[in-house]
Amino acid sequence: MGDDWYQNKAISKDNAEVFAPANRCIYCTDGEPPFTREHVIPRGLGGSMVFPRASCERCRRIILDIETYCLRGPFLSHRLTIGMVNHPEDLGTTIRMPIIVEGQRREREFSIEDYPNFLVLPQFHDPPGLLTGRTNHTGRVSFSIWGVEEQLRALHSEGNAILVENFDLNKFGRTLAKIAHGATVGVCGVDSLEPFLTDYILGKTNVGDVFIGNWGEDGMRRYPGLLHQIGHAFVEANDRVRVDVRLRLFAEYDNTPVYRIIVGLLTKPLDDVLASRGLRQA
Repeated sequence: MGDDWYQNKAISKDNAEVFAPANRCIYCTDGEPPFTREHVIPRGLGGSMVFPRASCERCRRIILDIETYCLRGPFLSHRLTIGMVNHPEDLGTTIRMPIIVEGQRREREFSIEDYPNFLVLPQFHDPPGLLTGRTNHTGRVSFSIWGVEEQLRALHSEGNAILVENFDLNKFGRTLAKIAHGATVGVCGVDSLEPFLTDYILGKTNVGDVFIGNWGEDGMRRYPGLLHQIGHAFVEANDRVRVDVRLRLFAEYDNTPVYRIIVGLLTKPLDDVLASRGLRQA
């Protein structure tokens, strides 16, 4: 069995994937119907992987909170630029940005139309702690910024713009985990996974960088016009098959991080799981 099957799946609005309905909540074991449609990739990021009848109302509300933070926080500027904000009028007419001028924190106001284009993404510098025995949440993290160089320079004409302020790495990580979990359950089937991430997604634990880290040499080629890329690796682990997801958000930019997310263990032989879904190893 190789560990590189099903990698490099392109995510865009033109190749939307709809999984078979789950008819249960994929995040908890006691969720009650009705079950709502789950966008594995949030709608505000393209929403091109859809899981019908897959979330109870309680879990839907929790996930809405973490996704809204990402969409209205660190991703907002770039989403406005590429037209992914479906209702910009909900934002009001102006957006404020913190800026340091002569050592003092102030705020600079932009109209929605003039808000500069930038994207902030965390970069993990270590593999998930589970792979190295690290359980104390000491994985190294830095932040990288992408955008239009002229606009980024202009931001600093009056002072030092604060593009990374109070970044909630926990909510960001839970959003990554939610995408990875949903994509895996959609591919492998609801009953084929012993999940590692559901308590973290729902905010019951803070496993953070124990299950999420840097992929390393990713091999994910950049393609024009892509929104995101996602792939799976099936890895032999103590007589079981572990599922790892690698995820690249905003793949149109060069060198955006590739995240490694350890999702769980298969409960059935890999060949049986793939055959039941009409799939096979490469």
